[in-house]
Amino acid sequence: MIEVLVSKIFSTRNAVHLAHWKTKSYAQHVALGDLYDHLIEDIDAVVEMYQGMFGLIKVDELPALVAPVDIVKHLAAEVVWITDNQKDICKGISAISNQVDNLTGNYMTTLFKLKQLS
Repeated sequence: MIEVLVSKIFSTRNAVHLAHWKTKSYAQHVALGDLYDHLIEDIDAVVEMYQGMFGLIKVDELPALVAPVDIVKHLAAEVVWITDNQKDICKGISAISNQVDNLTGNYMTTLFKLKQLS
């Protein structure tokens, strides 16, 4: 399950970066740029913790980028997927779960900025 999360995060990171370049709103540009910067740090921490407990993960391929039409809907759907699968991703390790919470927290903060401040 961790491999699916990694694939989703990398795909979302690329989609967020494209939306960051595409927007004409300064507020959206900054919010998406902040999320882009956090995603790599967040997933790196999750994977390193996971690998410390369970060994190396296997991610040989990443999905082809399919840019979502609506980045807000995409981010909200990703929060739901991560939350629904968090128990399986973290295998009962609270430190990993806390880091996944940080990851989803960054998604939700970005959603707030995109919905309420743009």
